[in-house]
Amino acid sequence: MANQEWLRERGEKVIDPQTLQSLQQRMWDLGQRIGAPKDLLVVRKEASGVGDPYIDCDGKSFLYIVSERGTEFSRKVVSSEEELLHLLLSDAVSQMAWDYELDHRVDGRDPRRIAFQKMIELMDRLDPSWGAQMRAETEEILLNAPYKDDI
Repeated sequence: MANQEWLRERGEKVIDPQTLQSLQQRMWDLGQRIGAPKDLLVVRKEASGVGDPYIDCDGKSFLYIVSERGTEFSRKVVSSEEELLHLLLSDAVSQMAWDYELDHRVDGRDPRRIAFQKMIELMDRLDPSWGAQMRAETEEILLNAPYKDDI
């Protein structure tokens, strides 16, 4: 504990081990609802080097960070564990949906038709408000980049 206080005094961010453990357990519990593979549900507290998101905490907010090979690509600040879980599970759901699309691809159809629908379905099973949010996000994407089918 003294080491964490020392790191915080230096301006370093450190997530509390109990919080990390609690988040990990909630990820596994929620992931079971949608049959997510455990390797998609790992909550990391430091960069893996290969682009997997990791989390941290500054005492007031959670940080959701994506970096690869030392380069940070994205940093989101969220105020609650629920928001953080939503971000982490969105990553797992996206991977699952694209894997599903690959197994159910229809020649000539925009692959996003299958993947987006699967993302909405899975997020809705986790939490109906998350499903609604995913639906709104995909609709926004499609306003700017509509489906493009070859058939």
